[in-house]
Amino acid sequence: MACCPRGVYHPFVTDCNGNFRVLRNDETIRAALAPPVIIASATLFDINLPALQIIDDNNVLQFEIRISTSGNTLLGKQAGAGLTTGIDNTFIGNGSGDVGQGATVTNTIGIGKDVVTTVNHEIIIGNSTNTKFSAGTGSTFKARLVPTADENLCLGENAFLVITTGVSNLAYGFNSSRQLTEGNSNVSLGAQALQTNLVGSQNVGVGRRSLFNVHAGQNVGVGTNAGRDINLGIANIFIGDGAGYNGGTGQVSTVDNTMGIGQNVVTTVDDQIIIGNASHDNTYLRGILEVTAEPTNEDQLWDDVGVVRLSDGSTRDRFFEEYAAGTVYTLTNTAAAVVFGTTSPIISPSEPGTYRISGSVTIEYVGATFVATQDVTLTLRRTNNTPANLADGTTIYKLQIVTTLTGTAATIYWEASQYATTNTDDSLTIFADVAATPSAGSVTISAASIKAEMILL
Repeated sequence: MACCPRGVYHPFVTDCNGNFRVLRNDETIRAALAPPVIIASATLFDINLPALQIIDDNNVLQFEIRISTSGNTLLGKQAGAGLTTGIDNTFIGNGSGDVGQGATVTNTIGIGKDVVTTVNHEIIIGNSTNTKFSAGTGSTFKARLVPTADENLCLGENAFLVITTGVSNLAYGFNSSRQLTEGNSNVSLGAQALQTNLVGSQNVGVGRRSLFNVHAGQNVGVGTNAGRDINLGIANIFIGDGAGYNGGTGQVSTVDNTMGIGQNVVTTVDDQIIIGNASHDNTYLRGILEVTAEPTNEDQLWDDVGVVRLSDGSTRDRFFEEYAAGTVYTLTNTAAAVVFGTTSPIISPSEPGTYRISGSVTIEYVGATFVATQDVTLTLRRTNNTPANLADGTTIYKLQIVTTLTGTAATIYWEASQYATTNTDDSLTIFADVAATPSAGSVTISAASIKAEMILL
């Protein structure tokens, strides 16, 4: 047994005469310490048999360090014990790399008690019982993983500072979702985003102080201070710097289902949409505008008479329609305009644009006799500015073999393809004819209408 000064545990030790020497393989030193007794093996410093073990006075292994020629570095009781041919791995902690460890993995790192790796190039820090990961000092956490409430992840000082039962939340930035406790499925990206939200769910705030004061749910704010003044309102969308805030002026905090797009745009009543601020003077909407129900007031894009209101107060018609009235029209075997006694189905769109043109007629037998079927041809036609039938604006209805029949044959509705014009005075009407007139009686059009709806300015 070699002599060793109390508390010295390295391979360079003194003998009983005070001379330094190097420990031989498997030689041990026992320090005269109070329990636990330390036994150090010289094999730690032998490249072929590396190990340093710390054993208590009951000869129970407490800690060990192993450095192998295969590139594995192992610190802790049974660290890396589950490896067989795995190389270039690092395990720190009692039981790390032991039970459940992938035996042949390469280039992995496991830090923590009982942590194991199972695939190549994997890094795992902490085990399933760790409740918080922090980078920083004291209570000023710079980065934290918060698995105590399921599926939450945050990065930033004081993010999720008091979270309790909320699930599926994501926070990034200083004080991001700081006061959140029970809310679910929130996303806050940016310093102080959703900072005061306690229990609101399904909010998305992107940008510094976005949705800062929100306490309800289903709101979206994108931009610095976007939606900052929304408090108890729900289902609002704000996009743009200061949208839904405007420096703390004008935004109603309790509105629901509103949308504000543009710098400092604010909404003041439920179900309101505002695109652009007072400085915008040109707005373009491309494509086809579709509505599920006709608007009912002039504050909307189209008013109740089919007029689009422009920012300068002028108007632009959208709908053009005419219903026939008076004496009905009797069909002949020559294509001609359908003319009624008082009002004929004629429209003249006063605005250039692209339109959806449609026609409707009701065909009547009036004591009519046909010994063979006959076609009625109906056509939507422009009668001026180079007269022409509208593209795909013709439909055909077949009359049946009848004898002195009186009654409705059919009501026909049809549309032409999109009709584009640069004119302001096109005259559009319905032309009709029957292939052969009846041998007795007549065939009439008892009702007719033509409509144009602007679909693109």
